[in-house]
Amino acid sequence: MKITVCGSTGRMGRAILAIAKSDENVKIAGALEYDGSRAIGTGDPVVSSVGDLEKFLSETDALIDFTNPESALRNLEAAGKYKVPIVIGTTGFNEEQKKKIAEISKSIPVVFSPNMSVGVNILFKLVDAVAKKIPDYDIEIVELHHNKKKDSPSGTAAKLAEIAAASVGKNINDVSVYGRYSADAVRRKDEIGLHSVRAGDIVGDHTVYFAGPGERIELTHRAHSRDTFAAGAIRAAKWAARRKPGLYDMSDVLYNIAGRTSINIEPATVAKLFKNCKNIIGVKEASGSLDQMSAIKSLVPDIELISGDDALTLPLLSIGGIGVISVLSNIIPTEIVSLVKTFEKGDLKEAVKIHYKLLPLVKLMFIETNPIPVKTVASLLGMCSADLRLPMCAMEEPNRLKLEKALKDFGLLK
Repeated sequence: MKITVCGSTGRMGRAILAIAKSDENVKIAGALEYDGSRAIGTGDPVVSSVGDLEKFLSETDALIDFTNPESALRNLEAAGKYKVPIVIGTTGFNEEQKKKIAEISKSIPVVFSPNMSVGVNILFKLVDAVAKKIPDYDIEIVELHHNKKKDSPSGTAAKLAEIAAASVGKNINDVSVYGRYSADAVRRKDEIGLHSVRAGDIVGDHTVYFAGPGERIELTHRAHSRDTFAAGAIRAAKWAARRKPGLYDMSDVLYNIAGRTSINIEPATVAKLFKNCKNIIGVKEASGSLDQMSAIKSLVPDIELISGDDALTLPLLSIGGIGVISVLSNIIPTEIVSLVKTFEKGDLKEAVKIHYKLLPLVKLMFIETNPIPVKTVASLLGMCSADLRLPMCAMEEPNRLKLEKALKDFGLLK
């Protein structure tokens, strides 16, 4: 697919271009900057003026914007004119601007999220869950970013505050406090505090505090690199290019594993959920039934079908799946990626070869209750300690010896 990046020489823009160049399935149609930028006419790809955006949109499958609210809205309007999906990672929008985004999303797919990181989107879910469990605890949010960041609080911190407020039945506009500087700064019972630190080259830290009598819970996400956000933006662009018009954020994936839940999510139910819940973009299929997986894809061609079973990754790819949420990738991530990429390149013979090479290890990952085997392997490879929490317990010695032999045969253990 072809992407155009607005804000291409900013911190995020550079990271997105670097990730895009390393992805053989992505081509850069345009790299744009504001009129008058000294970067125009330089770089690889050559940076162009955002004033020429419309020239690029006819050759663009998805637009990615990391600029500022005013520029982002202009770019959004252009994308709407040319019916090009857009991913907006820009933050700092006011309520009127957000309404404008929602209005244009009626005509094109718009992925609008303050943070493209998988980890941060998990943090959003955790904050919601914790706030609902302990609604009487004080909630404070502290975010740290580099000293060039313009908006404060960060879009991610604002989103965390919105989630926390909604989870305890409050409107964030009624309970938010931004920093405290007063001779009388005693905290009101229901308020949610947001605090910003700007220093050095911090990529982004966010901590949500839940404080009660004699204890507190801290939920923290720390970004070590912008690459995680850049990769998330490109994933979102690929996804948006296949969607119907609508306003989306970093979304949810159904997980179908009857062995854990005692009930199978039938294909018709998957189709109904996908139709009525816009946040659902895919299903992790661990039913073990290719018939069921085929039925899902037949009923819902646009759904992201993901294998939940390493042994079925290649068969699932062959019926329209996009990859795997993998146990084995905890041990050999490069090989799992290679399997998927080789299939995507059309080299089925080599993909089959990789599949059968991995199969003995796949089977051994379930020789005892998951995740006991994979944790045991991780400890044997020095990735973590061998300690297991109950109800898990150490592997039986014969099974452990089988694992060690397989690791040696694979060249992972001497």
